[in-house]
Amino acid sequence: MRVTRNNQKMHRTTLDIPDDLYFFLKQEALERQKQDKEASIAAIMRELIEEYKAKRTKVKK
Repeated sequence: MRVTRNNQKMHRTTLDIPDDLYFFLKQEALERQKQDKEASIAAIMRELIEEYKAKRTKVKK
């Protein structure tokens, strides 16, 4: 299914993550949401995961 976000086409993805990682991501997202009241927890968590992936690929190179 295609979802549009900021005029970009995206695929919905479901991730299975351990409870402790979910808790960490949610806490970090809540902290960031205090700075940007309009952002949703899910969107912030998605950004955190993308940041992690980008850092990981830089380390591998």
